[in-house]
Amino acid sequence: MKPLRHVRALAGVVALLLPPAAAAENVILVDHGTSVTLANGFISATIAKSTGHCIDLRPLGAGNLLANGGRIYFDANGSISNNPSAYHTFDASEFRVVTNTPQRVEIALTDTNLSGFNASLHYSLRSGDSGFHIFAVFRHGPGDPPAMLEQSRVVIRCDPDLFVRAYASSNKTGQMIAPSLLASSPMIADATYQLPSGSGYTNETGFTVDGFPVYTKYDWAEYTEHHRIEGVSGNTIGLWMLFGGREYFNGGPTRANVIVHGTETTPVLLWDFHAQHFGGARIHKSYGEVWSKLYGPCFVYVNSGTNALRLWEDASARAAHEEEAWPYDWMVETNYAIGRETVSGRLHVAGESCSNALVVLAPSGATNWHMQSEGYQFWTRAAADGSFRVPKVRPGSYHLFAVSPGIVGRFERPNVAVVEEQETALGVLEWNPPRRQQRLWRIGVPDLSAREFRFGNLPRQFGLWWRYMDEQGTNDLVYRIGTNTAEDWYYAQAVVGMEDGSWFSPVWRIEFVLTNLPPAPAVLTIDLAGGNNGSLITTVNGHQLDLIAVWNDSSIVRSATQSGAPRHHELSFSPNLLIAGTNVITFRMSKSSMPWIGTRPAILNRGVMWDCIQLEAGPLLNEARPRVDGMRVEQGTVEFRGTGGYPEAVWHLFASTNLAQWSFVDEGRFGTSGEFSFTADIAAFERRFFRLTIP
Repeated sequence: MKPLRHVRALAGVVALLLPPAAAAENVILVDHGTSVTLANGFISATIAKSTGHCIDLRPLGAGNLLANGGRIYFDANGSISNNPSAYHTFDASEFRVVTNTPQRVEIALTDTNLSGFNASLHYSLRSGDSGFHIFAVFRHGPGDPPAMLEQSRVVIRCDPDLFVRAYASSNKTGQMIAPSLLASSPMIADATYQLPSGSGYTNETGFTVDGFPVYTKYDWAEYTEHHRIEGVSGNTIGLWMLFGGREYFNGGPTRANVIVHGTETTPVLLWDFHAQHFGGARIHKSYGEVWSKLYGPCFVYVNSGTNALRLWEDASARAAHEEEAWPYDWMVETNYAIGRETVSGRLHVAGESCSNALVVLAPSGATNWHMQSEGYQFWTRAAADGSFRVPKVRPGSYHLFAVSPGIVGRFERPNVAVVEEQETALGVLEWNPPRRQQRLWRIGVPDLSAREFRFGNLPRQFGLWWRYMDEQGTNDLVYRIGTNTAEDWYYAQAVVGMEDGSWFSPVWRIEFVLTNLPPAPAVLTIDLAGGNNGSLITTVNGHQLDLIAVWNDSSIVRSATQSGAPRHHELSFSPNLLIAGTNVITFRMSKSSMPWIGTRPAILNRGVMWDCIQLEAGPLLNEARPRVDGMRVEQGTVEFRGTGGYPEAVWHLFASTNLAQWSFVDEGRFGTSGEFSFTADIAAFERRFFRLTIP
């Protein structure tokens, strides 16, 4: 790879802006009054003090990579004092130099009211680096108004004449679409364009109902678990965003991020570190509530080489270096923990494999890592024997979640304490997933994704909901247990607009034969990988079960083929609804009673993305009925006594004031007869409701 200092003689533009010392490898800071320039022997970056925009980024001796409409900027969407959500630019009222040495320069710019938060943007340039680190810190504290953060990001808009290739991962690279092509194409949905046939855009795309290719930025989205790098390049120069750590992304490993893509003016590299895309949750802060969070650092890297492949290989190697160096020992921000530790253990499920299980550490109190936004999360994949090591975890208290392909449900372990310089060894974690006396059938693999279903193995693309009609027309789907396979069940079930103004919502039928009625209860498990509004209507032999409300994560409409925000549902019913013979379970999405008006909708109206469906019957084989049998208050303490657990199994005690939000209290083990007792200071028990569970 050609170091960028080798191209310094190509041009003298930078010499007009900087003193000769900029050519050395030491870092210098030049103050121009309204802007500053950071430079070393590899690159220079000029930042406007009032906006935080990087307006000039160049390898020394070469041109500005941000020319022709480019810049690097920071912004947010949110609300202040309970007003409607709005877009807010970053307007710096404070500029300061954090560090200024020959080895490293760091500057910070602060907006005291970015969507109601005090937000600081930091640029850090080190000696010897062909790039700079950038990070943001959000704070909310005494005197601050009510605030809501919906989205915040750092955006790189770069020169469209230089950068003609895009990179999202090793599996997603290709042509960067020309801004002129998008500008001349009709927009049919958010950041989604109908291209003309023969447009010259060579990447795989989805299609409209009429067969026109479609470009959308959502085709390039990537899951946080795999989002280590994104970038653009020409044939000899590349510009990249590299992520040494990803603990600060909201939603954890399973949420997808919108990243590199094309627009009508410039190519874009997008670091969307907090977002609602694909099921992310907002951050809400009340008046004066104290909270802070650091996002990043991200490394903005510039390289040069002889061809695009070499540029990608070099950037990938540098991304690995950044990951190895994380956490960065040069960081001085109080919100950044340098001291880290490892959490280890082994998942064990009798008769099942925990190979490749996803293990997630979310902040204590979290009930769903995908909806967690306020703290930091850490994750890993388990080895073949279920063992795992989660490295580089910040000290603190965590709630451990685990899900394993092929196993319905999830394991949870609250109150995992991580202390600096002391590995947290959890040992063997016994997981007892609920199993009933009979599993009558299962469709799909419970793994939080639709990848095994029809079209679920395709790259992200627009309009796959129309492909159902290409293959099935307006017919209902019929799936026969014992005959059909997962490939015959489509990744998503959608409601689409027909030419006559009506909405089409197909009925999907599962047919299965029983020789005898199963024992009670019958339980239908419906694991969804994502959804777009409406209700899922389920019937058993014509009898409607409870509706499942489908909240919108925009996954299907935004090109997801595998998952958005996973969710788990169980519908229990009497086996008397079944018959000896052929039974039918149906699924249908609710649809609007009002016809569409105007142009036929290009996108689906409502829908669900499937993960797994199974029908079980009978009592739980591993059923335990832990219960609190009594309570005794004595000398300022309260004692709970209970029975009904597994001998020697772990119990968790939760408390609540409203039966909606439960807080973890403590854990212990049942005795040899399944009994338990727990004693604590009565002052800790102002809550009125208690729940005992077995993880």
